[in-house]
Amino acid sequence: MVVETRGEASMVETHRVVLAHGSRLLRGMLRHVLDKAPGLEVVEEISDPKLLLSTVEKKEPHWAIVSLSRDGRVPAIADRVLDACSSVSILAVAVDGSLAKVKGSARREQILGRLSLEQLISVLVENSDGSEGQARPRV
Repeated sequence: MVVETRGEASMVETHRVVLAHGSRLLRGMLRHVLDKAPGLEVVEEISDPKLLLSTVEKKEPHWAIVSLSRDGRVPAIADRVLDACSSVSILAVAVDGSLAKVKGSARREQILGRLSLEQLISVLVENSDGSEGQARPRV
């Protein structure tokens, strides 16, 4: 993506996202929001978490958005994805939106709590490297 700033063209990185959330409704809502967000591109949408690893290997996203379990756990597939693809970060979101967690290459979970859509986009755009300690959204 090329963006003009004060008459100069500069390259802005597009952050690639795989949507692998178990809720079809939430996947659709996220797709709608992310498609309109500058600097983000949904490169794949999958409903079967078993396909996450192969999809991440093929599409090389910055982020994979997955479902938190009912008890708030990041799915086990996230660790397998992080083992195989250290450049991706995992954003796990509860179906009701009440909790979000980030897991990056260090494999530590960072609890973000409830995120507004603006905060979610901020996390995906400003922290595409999955760096620990920086995933807190700016408000």
